[in-house]
Amino acid sequence: HLVPEKKWSGFSAKPQFSHAQQIAHLATQKFLDGEVDEVYVIYTHFKSALSQDTRIVKMLPITQKEGQQEGGPREEYLFAPDPKLVLDALLPQYLDLFIYNSLLQSAASELGARMTAMTSATDNAGELIDKLTVTYNKVRQAGITNELTEIVSGANALQ
Repeated sequence: HLVPEKKWSGFSAKPQFSHAQQIAHLATQKFLDGEVDEVYVIYTHFKSALSQDTRIVKMLPITQKEGQQEGGPREEYLFAPDPKLVLDALLPQYLDLFIYNSLLQSAASELGARMTAMTSATDNAGELIDKLTVTYNKVRQAGITNELTEIVSGANALQ
């Protein structure tokens, strides 16, 4: 059962990289200080303008993805100056970009949902206009027919 520690809102229209950095740094600091055991990011993943889904992704601690096997042959890499310094430099950037990607996905999802809603509203308004036009024309035609009937009846009454 996930209970959110903190929620952010108000920058979904144009998320900035600085927003992602603030969130990532706060989450990382709480994790490193031992205030939280795990950090999850909940966001709306953009599939298409018609389809978005909610995702819950574990950000910290970073684990090996499912389906990747630890056994088998591995390539050996040499890091310069050393693996710890490389990881210390890359990990904060990875976390910043992870959060920034989720913010951009959510923004794209919101725009797609709005576009779909506006298209649907426009289509519904067009259908309503067509139905009201037909109804108006029927009522107008009935009024004209009624007036013609009265004129003809009056002319016949005078003869």
